[in-house]
Amino acid sequence: MPLPDINDIVKRYKSLGITQKELAKAINEDVTWLNKVVKGKNKNPTYRRIKKIYDYIEKESDEGSTTTEDICTHPVTMIKLGGKSILQVSRILQKKKFTQAPVTKRDKVIGMITSGKLNEFLGQDVRNIRLNEAHLLPAPSRVPHDYPAKSVKALVGYSKCVLVEKHSKIYGIITEEDLFKLF
Repeated sequence: MPLPDINDIVKRYKSLGITQKELAKAINEDVTWLNKVVKGKNKNPTYRRIKKIYDYIEKESDEGSTTTEDICTHPVTMIKLGGKSILQVSRILQKKKFTQAPVTKRDKVIGMITSGKLNEFLGQDVRNIRLNEAHLLPAPSRVPHDYPAKSVKALVGYSKCVLVEKHSKIYGIITEEDLFKLF
């Protein structure tokens, strides 16, 4: 997930009116490290650590606003890899009126099957072609169920959907259509 520039993140953190010590404690990071980041002395902080700051700021600045859980489609229809033919997968998506679905292997999401990928099979006899990893698009980003919904707009624009996690399991999915719930 692309993050805003570190200087923009620092400005937003300062606008919350919390101390570096409070922020460091909230994100479970060392205050000395955070101080170097804020002062621009740490030129290459890791993505994971900066994302923790960003996620905390997003959550705090949107406290009480709409979350990803509020707008996601739940439960998620998932397709097991190898268990179904392309024809069966196509019929599932048609019946549900979906244009995409996560694909799992051993209960882990490994990619997405979309109507666009299925359209590549038009004109072929797909009754005996099993869905396999070569047919998939990359797995979409995941966000926590309590993540600010308006913050997933860029992610959905990039990968056409975002998976929502709750208690370390896939809880829901947010597509471009789900973003209309924010109006």
